[in-house]
Amino acid sequence: MKIRNLIILLFIFFSSSIVSLSDELDFDADKIDIKNDGNYIIAQNVSLSIPSKNILLKSNTAEYDKLKNIIILLNNVLFLDQKNSLEIKSDEIVYERNNGTFFSKGNTKIKIENKYTLKSKNIFFDRNSQTIYGSEKAIIEDFEGNLYKLNDKFKFDNINKI
Repeated sequence: MKIRNLIILLFIFFSSSIVSLSDELDFDADKIDIKNDGNYIIAQNVSLSIPSKNILLKSNTAEYDKLKNIIILLNNVLFLDQKNSLEIKSDEIVYERNNGTFFSKGNTKIKIENKYTLKSKNIFFDRNSQTIYGSEKAIIEDFEGNLYKLNDKFKFDNINKI
């Protein structure tokens, strides 16, 4: 009976450890300011990684709201999705971790597998469905140098490349 209880406790411990590792954020910053009992973090000159998702984020300023599970990156933002070979550079990116969406505010440049470069403003990226979309004018350049100008809404399916 004691062995059974010990096994159950070990199972619960390791199960909760695995869950907590999946949400792990690694901050590397020149300055970190922790507020609101540790629920709000502001970091300067930050490199932030999410190892379980193969994501790397860099910016001059990052704000992380643990309660809302939102990361706001400001000024010289770089987002690298190493799993899907996607790179986003923007003035600002808001990452809603609960639903896996990114919203870039201002000028944005996206490189997709070194095959396409998309330039526009205010772009959404849904990491779960691998969809990039926006409602501003956009220019897409392929690896052969062909340019495609889009004058209104666009949607790019990164899985099927359409």
